[in-house]
Amino acid sequence: MDSAVLDLRPKDRELVMLIVWDGFGEAETGALLGLSPTASRTRYCVTHGPGRT
Repeated sequence: MDSAVLDLRPKDRELVMLIVWDGFGEAETGALLGLSPTASRTRYCVTHGPGRT
């Protein structure tokens, strides 16, 4: 597992893993995690913001 992923908070890590590794969409991932599509999209974008690769 990439060290950048390990540095994420557990809930953000789960979101990223579902989207990137398992191929779920942002809205689907939000539904699985009890988030709105907007919240899921925002959290995903924050994990890939400046300083993240």
